[in-house]
Amino acid sequence: MPAAPRPDFAVKYVQSVKCDAAPLTKSGISIIIISVQRERKFANLMRKLTVIISLIMCALLVFGCAKAPEQPAAPEEQEASRPDDSEPPMDSGFTWDDGTAEDMEGHIIYPDIQLNFKEDGRVLEFSGEDLEGNKVDSKEFFAKAKVTMINVWGTFCSPCIMEMPDLGELSREYADKDFQVIGIISDARSADSDESKAAVDIIERTKADYTHLLLSDSMIDSFVSEIYAIPTTIFVDSTGKVLCSSIVGSNAKESWAGAVDKVLEHVAE
Repeated sequence: MPAAPRPDFAVKYVQSVKCDAAPLTKSGISIIIISVQRERKFANLMRKLTVIISLIMCALLVFGCAKAPEQPAAPEEQEASRPDDSEPPMDSGFTWDDGTAEDMEGHIIYPDIQLNFKEDGRVLEFSGEDLEGNKVDSKEFFAKAKVTMINVWGTFCSPCIMEMPDLGELSREYADKDFQVIGIISDARSADSDESKAAVDIIERTKADYTHLLLSDSMIDSFVSEIYAIPTTIFVDSTGKVLCSSIVGSNAKESWAGAVDKVLEHVAE
């Protein structure tokens, strides 16, 4: 009959498996009884913790979905939150993205249009048709005023359309000063095209009721082929001679008025 295990061996074994145990001896055999009571308590505790965590997660989800979206700041708050480096300098006007400026008294300052007058003798000559099918010759048209403002635009061009109401007002206000405006529709070649119909609608809406011409081959050969962006504006005298470099981009009415005054003064010299 084999010898009964030593009691100290049983104790060491129980300690090695890290569980509650009591070494018992029956018929010379050490029996280790592992109590599962603690494991059951631990399992119950874990189930309770799982339920609590699940409830907390649900509450957070409900709170997050029910939270109202953050409202944009009021204009006054947005202005107050403007970074310090964007504040207008104290000694000069500050230029914003639209090209205008504002002095310390809150008055709008419109930038001057840079006019590079030149005397290279270049003369524009072309012919074309207006939206009603009438023939137009550049020589005859330019002879009607000391200065003609040629504005090349397109029905797809938002900056072009945005400045057309101002150009319409300028053409009416300066009509008695030997000044006129003519528009060249860069994307309209025929009167029955969709672009021409769109142009008519734009002209009516913007009240840009000066003469508008459809694009012709002679215009392309004369100067339009050199244009890389629209709107592009060119000033010519009564003979069609180009007075200054082309002006690319739209401008405010006040800026255009200042440019027209300078061109008229230049021609009068």
